[in-house]
Formats: sequence, C-alpha cells, structure tokens
Amino acid sequence: GISQKSKDVEDEPPQPQYSLFSRERFLSLFEEVSPRRVGRGLHNLGNTCFFNSVLQVLMYTGPLQRFLLSKQHTAECKCKRESTVCTLCLLESHALEVFDSNKAPMKPAKLLKHMPQIASRFKAHGRQEDAHEFLIHFLDSCHKSLLKQAAQQPVPRPVQQTTSICQLFGGFLRSQVLC
Repeated sequence: GISQKSKDVEDEPPQPQYSLFSRERFLSLFEEVSPRRVGRGLHNLGNTCFFNSVLQVLMYTGPLQRFLLSKQHTAECKCKRESTVCTLCLLESHALEVFDSNKAPMKPAKLLKHMPQIASRFKAHGRQEDAHEFLIHFLDSCHKSLLKQAAQQPVPRPVQQTTSICQLFGGFLRSQVLC
C-alpha cells in the first residue's frame, strides 16, 4: 500500500513556478511592531453599514495596512495607463485618506461609487448581514486586480496563489474522512 507520507505529498497544492509577490516581501509586512495607527471613522451613506464594516476590518489588518500605506501597489499598477478600475488602487487611496492627519469622519464615496465593478450583486446598498459575502467579493476583486498586472497571461493557477491578497487572506482546505 501507499504510505501515509506519500499520500500527504500527493495532497499538497502544486508549487508555483514563480511568485507575483515574493515571500520575502510578504513576510516583511509582519516585521513592523510599532503601535497600530488610528484612522478616521466612516459616515454611513445610506444603508452602507456592511460596506463600512468590511472597510474598517481591512484597514486594521496590520500587514494589509502596511502594504497599502507603503504605496507598493500603485507604484507598479497599470490601471491609470489603461484607464481601468483597480480595486486595490481604490483601497490604497482609501487607506491613505483614512490614515491622513485629519481625524474627522469621512465618506467612502470613491469606493462606493465603484461598487458595481467590485461586487455587482450589491449595486450600491445592501443589508448588514451581507458583510461577510461582500468581504469575499471585495477580496476577490482585489486579487483579480493583481492578476491583471501579471506579465504572463493567463497566470498559471499555482502562481495565482502568490498575490499579496491571496497570501494574506487565502488558503487551502484539506479534510480527511475516516470510516
């Protein structure tokens, strides 16, 4: 029979040929231990609590906050040249505004304006219980924005798992059923 060790190796996801966001860059997002910054609050723009909740959670996810405030993405993004909407550029812009020196609450209108491109099911308004589903759509849109930047198209599936978003929020579920 097949040993348990060889079964485990077969179950592992395939290794990527290259990375879109290197492991070193990813790990550096966890190095800074300075106190977290406190940013501005968000105005509710008409039943947008689900939207604001997701933005607040993302803004206070330490490694993502450091990535966004470093402006690494917009320095490399092609969306302005190609006149396309990039969810991650919008999120980076939002982060810079949230953590500027102004402490007055702000309106997340720029991101909300692009809701149809980010998560078409939500249009502009939803219910509070939609926060989890919106988070999934939002992260997926950020991930797709990163994939569009890749030099090689289409991006091989194992390489798709190496974006900054996928490394921060992605993963694999592996289960074993014993009878």
